[in-house]
Amino acid sequence: MNDRSEFKLGRYQVLRTLGVGNLGRVYLARDDAQDRDVAIKMFDPPQLGHLSRETAERLFVSEARAAAQLDHPNIATIYEVVHEVGKPYVVMESVYNGRSLARHCESSVHRLPLEDAVRIARSCANALHHAHQRGVVHRDVKPRNVLLDEALEPKLVDFGFSVITNLIRNTLKAGHGGNGFNPYAAPERNADKRVGIGADIYSLGIVLYELLAGRPPFQTGHSLHNLDDEPGAAKHTPVRRCRSDVPRVLEMITDRCLNRVPSDRYPTALHFAANLEVAADQLQVNASPETKRSVFKRLGKLPLFKELSESDLNELVSNSTLRVFRDGDEIITAGDTARCIYVIVQGEAGVRRAGPQLVHLGPGEYFGEVGALCSVPRTAPVIALDKCSLLAIPMTFIDNGPPTFQLAFKTRLLTDLASRLVATDTGVC
Repeated sequence: MNDRSEFKLGRYQVLRTLGVGNLGRVYLARDDAQDRDVAIKMFDPPQLGHLSRETAERLFVSEARAAAQLDHPNIATIYEVVHEVGKPYVVMESVYNGRSLARHCESSVHRLPLEDAVRIARSCANALHHAHQRGVVHRDVKPRNVLLDEALEPKLVDFGFSVITNLIRNTLKAGHGGNGFNPYAAPERNADKRVGIGADIYSLGIVLYELLAGRPPFQTGHSLHNLDDEPGAAKHTPVRRCRSDVPRVLEMITDRCLNRVPSDRYPTALHFAANLEVAADQLQVNASPETKRSVFKRLGKLPLFKELSESDLNELVSNSTLRVFRDGDEIITAGDTARCIYVIVQGEAGVRRAGPQLVHLGPGEYFGEVGALCSVPRTAPVIALDKCSLLAIPMTFIDNGPPTFQLAFKTRLLTDLASRLVATDTGVC
């Protein structure tokens, strides 16, 4: 069948192929009767192992019918389940462009703002709670099963279909036809144990971690990714080591989700969502108009920004993230790879470059520039010495912001770096 050719499937006019997965093809189709575009998932797996076609089809249809009972704004609606022998298919809501979360999880280049990452994870957690209350466990939460509409609202898809995928995988594995490891699966699932709602919470925790960090929580090639080892035995890297502008509350949330023991995770997805709500409130306070106006006034008085226009200052505040730390809080940890430069707006911070002595930094001073410019992990921890407000300026804005801002800020960076080199060479402090 030509992927580009149109054909009829029941009353639906199939327009093109959207993708091919373990269970078959997904098409974009037109439903003229309802005047809408739909997505059609056709069950046609390339391999079944020792699983009979009849059994696989029956499972596909039963899981789809269970998911069709769900009615939540963050779950893709299933309109119809058609059980035609030899070619059952599911007709579901077509999500704008079918874009998934994957590109935002795989690289720090496409990382979403913290507020968007938290909002998306919270919406997914609420959707999972809706499903769990109705006895439906997703079992395969991962970035490619979270589609984004035009407003970046998430839609969960493929509830329950991993049951069939796992059965196929297991029969192939038994026949030495291959195996597969799902990095988003909870330890109990990879160990072929019974899974419950805790497995979905763990998987969404992985997705949230990747949205925040732009990388997986476990090192590639770690023993966790080897099916012959005990799954889940490894400890993940705390998310703030990858991105220090992540609030501590979000690190605590990801840590709890990624607990190896299901009972140590959140008891329900609603509890998970409630904690994300707290994190969202904290981010909102930091990003409130009143806070930004206060920051704007202070920035304009700092020597670092005195040559910027009011328009450039507005752009800077809008594209940066304000963070508030208490006395003793760690702002940057050794190994941090966040591509942003931190400017102190209020308060004082200490940099531990060598030995017990701290280098004190005050309002208008900045740190983290070498790591941001060279994309290398930071080696000097930074702590707040009192209540400290700072602005995290992403390198994407420094590289792509208003030309007048780029010129003024980069000139200042180069001047300061040159002065430090001269001081180092001459022994001047």
